[in-house]
Amino acid sequence: MILNYKKLMVNSTNFIRFNLEKMCFIQFLQTNCKYIQELFEKLLKKKKNQKWPIDQEVENILSRLITLQKELLINPDEKKTEEYKEQILKKTSEPVKQIRRLNQQITFIESLIQKLAPSPVEEITDDEQTFLIRLFLASKLSDPDSMVSTLDKYLKNIGLMWNTIILSLYRYIRVYSDLPNCVVRVFLFQQGIEKEFYKLAYRDYGNSTFDLKEEKKEEFEKHKKELIYGAKIQSIQYRDIFQLMISEIVPEFEKLKLDFLECSSQFEELISGFSSIDDFIFDSDKDLDSLNRLLDSLLAFESKFLSKKENFTIFDREFHKFQKETEYIIQSIFGMDIDSKTSHYGGEYQDSYEYDEPFANIKFLIETTNGVLLEKCQKDCDCQPRTSNWNYSPIIPEHRIVHKPVILTPEIEQQISEIPEKLQKLLE
Repeated sequence: MILNYKKLMVNSTNFIRFNLEKMCFIQFLQTNCKYIQELFEKLLKKKKNQKWPIDQEVENILSRLITLQKELLINPDEKKTEEYKEQILKKTSEPVKQIRRLNQQITFIESLIQKLAPSPVEEITDDEQTFLIRLFLASKLSDPDSMVSTLDKYLKNIGLMWNTIILSLYRYIRVYSDLPNCVVRVFLFQQGIEKEFYKLAYRDYGNSTFDLKEEKKEEFEKHKKELIYGAKIQSIQYRDIFQLMISEIVPEFEKLKLDFLECSSQFEELISGFSSIDDFIFDSDKDLDSLNRLLDSLLAFESKFLSKKENFTIFDREFHKFQKETEYIIQSIFGMDIDSKTSHYGGEYQDSYEYDEPFANIKFLIETTNGVLLEKCQKDCDCQPRTSNWNYSPIIPEHRIVHKPVILTPEIEQQISEIPEKLQKLLE
């Protein structure tokens, strides 16, 4: 009686565990329903494409046997009949096996499509569950280089964004330290108190000069010191905030890469005894333990990946916001700078005055890192629109264009590597 009770308890425990697994699996199907339907469509199309040439092969074999069949009808001969049957079996047995197997697979897939169509999902058998798990694992892990490349790209882009941040901060603080008079002038105009500080004199053609009032020089210098100090503090805050975000994001993506490689390694062990991925997907093995363990690991990875992608999206949004804000401030100051320089020329010369934007070399480095980040092409690439007749070239079909992407040359990388130290000295 005790033995029977224990056996009943074991069976009950297995039944509860089995139903919990079923419930979890149904939830997994509902969560990934759209993705699995796309996998079905691709697999069904693939199987039908595999079947068509074999069908043609069987038809060709049979057509070649027509001559012998005709001869048998006219001159019946038992020996020739046996020879005919033997040739049919010999020539068609293998392709017929392949067609039957493909027909079974196609029927199986079509039945699953119908079964997964309604919501909630109908009862899933063990064979169907095994198939679905194998299909899902194969879709995610049979080409590991794709995901590894994606994760590497995230890490590369984070590095490019960090370089761009440092370059932008260096350009930003250089503007404040090298063009302080223009910085103060922008501030005074934004505050609406420029008339208190400047003796606005208008020359011919409406050009103005900004002569500082003698009694305002001390206050002007005070504003200059405060604005430069404020820019330093703001630059340090920007740098520290982004550095903190990166110090959290980079290890997360490096850990994701390790987790995925572990999943990939387990998958390689599972498929080591199969001649193809399809053989693995349609295998009838019902031992779900190893499959479920790998599925759990893969789903855990995907959940983390979605979370870390969200963290990266937040970082990316803040990065572009920072670029937009600093560029707006810098261009406002450069606007005052060009006004002050062109004010020395008459109106007839002002339009032709060539203004060299300060720190063009730093701007070039920023444009380069941005170009690599956004996967842009160089200005002389065939895919770029021509804006001048002098640059005209025949339109090249898209499939013939050999793109010239923006790249970081060793010389540019060397220049970028020197900026952090220069920035640190300016912020001290």
